[in-house]
Amino acid sequence: MEKEADPVALWYLSEALGRLSAELEREDILPGAQVLLDAMRTEKYNSSDIEDLSKALGVLSAKLDREDILPGAQVLMDAMRTGKYGTLVPLSKALGALSAKLGRDDILPGVQVLLDRMKTEKDYYFNLPDLSKAIGLLSAKLEREDILPGAQVLMDAMKTEKNDSAALQYLGAALGRLSAKLDREDILPVAQVLMDRMKVERNNSHDLRYLGAALGALSAKLEREDILPGAQVLMDAMRTEMRTERKDSDVLESFSIAQSFGALSTKLDSKDVLPGAKVLLDRINVEENGDDPRPSRGWDFRAIAASAQLSAAIVAFSAGLDSKDALGIARILLKRMKAEKDNIHARVFHCGTALAALGARLDNEDALVVEQLVLSHIGTELNPEKLDLLVKTFARRDAAARRAVSFPPYRRPVPIEQVYVDLLKNPLIVGETRATLLAVLEEATGQAFQGDQWRFVDWATQTEAGRAMQLDLESPPPWELADHRPRSLSATTDDAQESRPEVSRCSGGD
Repeated sequence: MEKEADPVALWYLSEALGRLSAELEREDILPGAQVLLDAMRTEKYNSSDIEDLSKALGVLSAKLDREDILPGAQVLMDAMRTGKYGTLVPLSKALGALSAKLGRDDILPGVQVLLDRMKTEKDYYFNLPDLSKAIGLLSAKLEREDILPGAQVLMDAMKTEKNDSAALQYLGAALGRLSAKLDREDILPVAQVLMDRMKVERNNSHDLRYLGAALGALSAKLEREDILPGAQVLMDAMRTEMRTERKDSDVLESFSIAQSFGALSTKLDSKDVLPGAKVLLDRINVEENGDDPRPSRGWDFRAIAASAQLSAAIVAFSAGLDSKDALGIARILLKRMKAEKDNIHARVFHCGTALAALGARLDNEDALVVEQLVLSHIGTELNPEKLDLLVKTFARRDAAARRAVSFPPYRRPVPIEQVYVDLLKNPLIVGETRATLLAVLEEATGQAFQGDQWRFVDWATQTEAGRAMQLDLESPPPWELADHRPRSLSATTDDAQESRPEVSRCSGGD
């Protein structure tokens, strides 16, 4: 480190030293920290270099004291005051990397620079949101009264902006970054401004999606009654737009409105959210049944882009759904994944993403229903892309729970680990899909298999804990693929291990 001048190289060297620091004392680390401090004081680096050096110092800070870190923080705040390195955001990120060992009073001078700049900034799209993001990076060490002046700048801008709804979205997102340290009463007036504007623009879907996104960014500090009027405007717009859309842009705006509504759903009751979810489900069924009158154009950008937006909307909605509602949507998504023949990578991926989000809303009984449905599809699926998503959806559910499950392919309840083992016997489950199953087996067993199926086989057959689970590694799984019937876990590997001479050990204990 003492000979190196490249900030990126110093960062990597500091990371390496940091990995050793658990066994070191402060006095052992100080020389490396001093190298970084000396480099930060030089005039030859730009803001990106300073950020790298600060992150490197932050890596070492666990074993350092406040007085060791403070000179570096002072360099950064001096640079922020003088504008030596131009943009303030990288310098604030660098200061944030050091802030764990600093106190509120140590970083307030830098925060004041950011607040002063916010008061004169008129760029609502980039500069003002960036400055608020910079304050947000330091907010863990700040109090409400430190944050409030910057928040007030943003709220004043939102109250006076009358024409540009997109700017309001950016300002709302910026205010949302600061809201963790604010009170509901601080946020409520500007939320009301947004909802009043939404009522005026209720027939303008283009503006509504921006306004809804801005309200969603503030919703963490609001209550149901605060956001319900805005949510109602968005839901009414969803009903109208999804029945009348005719162009690609209309489709994307429809689902963007749905996303904005979904972002509010964490503060709504299931009864508030379900009508909006019903609109989405009706739209899924229209496309699924081929009832959409719009002609397909080539590779159908509309369908792929809309499925991405639809997935994001359902993911957002899922927080406000109860288990029974989530189960109904999950059934439809599974049917859609199974039926999809075109644009596999895009549409199936988006349906799988939405299905995984819904899984978190299911109680144990309904989760078992979804697991059963997913497993029935896995047992007959030959498309690797669909299979990968189905396996990942199934494996996400409650991986660490040591429980017996009852699925129709099995004649009796079996440990969930046995189901994972039977999935590994599928010759089409390779690569990342196999690694997913091994990862949940690691979580369930408390072992480390490092993505290596043979490590798991060794553990299951050669250790007391593994043998005690009595996992069946040899018998075929209780379902069949159309053209494949796996013989055993040891027969499914797709690499050089296929001819491994020790495979016979899978059948025995010792």
